[in-house]
Amino acid sequence: MARNAALSLAALLGAAGVTHFAKPRPYDRIVPRALPGPARAYTYVSGAAELALAAGLLHPRTRRAAGLAAAGFFVAVLPANVKMAIDWRHASPARRAVAWGRVPLQVPLVWWALKAAQESGSIPLAGRALAAAQESGSIPLVWWALKAAHESGSIPLAGRALAAAQESAGPIGR
Repeated sequence: MARNAALSLAALLGAAGVTHFAKPRPYDRIVPRALPGPARAYTYVSGAAELALAAGLLHPRTRRAAGLAAAGFFVAVLPANVKMAIDWRHASPARRAVAWGRVPLQVPLVWWALKAAQESGSIPLAGRALAAAQESGSIPLVWWALKAAHESGSIPLAGRALAAAQESAGPIGR
């Protein structure tokens, strides 16, 4: 299973990394404007990071470090996904669904990366982190993104989703 989690995540990251170079414009558009410098530079750097993470996941000696780095990477790109969702708030319902679908998708991607690291046989801490997250039912990243969108007033649906999450899981995001 470790090999399957690592290899499949490596394939996803490798494909995504290549698209950052082959078709950079869509990625340029979601780089937060608050970052200094040209968006294209961030697109290329994130594409290179994805390719490096993919390569790291392929080798057993680097799988643990690459899995942990991939988990951090997925957390780091969350602001770009939130920006995309906010920017697309007036787009068609299908595009809004895609944009908001990317935000909670970061949670299983982080889990997948930690699973690849854990299954390398050398990181029991990732297993404990996964167990704690599953046990608590809390998804702080999603909660934060929904709360930010709701407070900005840009996505009314975020308020309903936030309320539903709090209702079903109790207080979250603490």
